[in-house]
Amino acid sequence: MTGDRSRAGGRVQGRSYKDAAVTNLPADFNKTPPPNPRLQTLNKSLRELLAQRPDGVSLNEARRACPLLSDPELLKDYPSVRHLLLSMPTVVFLEGFGVQTRLFPPPNK
Repeated sequence: MTGDRSRAGGRVQGRSYKDAAVTNLPADFNKTPPPNPRLQTLNKSLRELLAQRPDGVSLNEARRACPLLSDPELLKDYPSVRHLLLSMPTVVFLEGFGVQTRLFPPPNK
C-alpha cells in the first residue's frame, strides 16, 4: 500500500501493512522463550522414572511418581496430561488410551 490514506484517524504514509506490523513488534519477538524450569524438572523426573522402568509405567503410576504432572501452571496450555506428554516426544512415548495409557522411554533412532 503506498500513498497517503486516512485510517482510524491516523495516516499511513508509504508503508505496507507488513512494515507497520513489524515496527510494533518487540525486539525479541523471534527469540525462543526461556525454558520453563518446572517443565525441565518434569522432563528430568520422567526420564529418571522411565530409566528405572524400561518396560513402561501406567499414566496413574507416572502421576504418583511425578507430581508436576498435576501442576496447573504446566497444564494451562494443554487440554489434558496426555496432550502435555505428547508434546514431549524426546522424553516419553505413549501407548494406549484412557486408563490403559502407558508411558515408555522414547524409541532409539
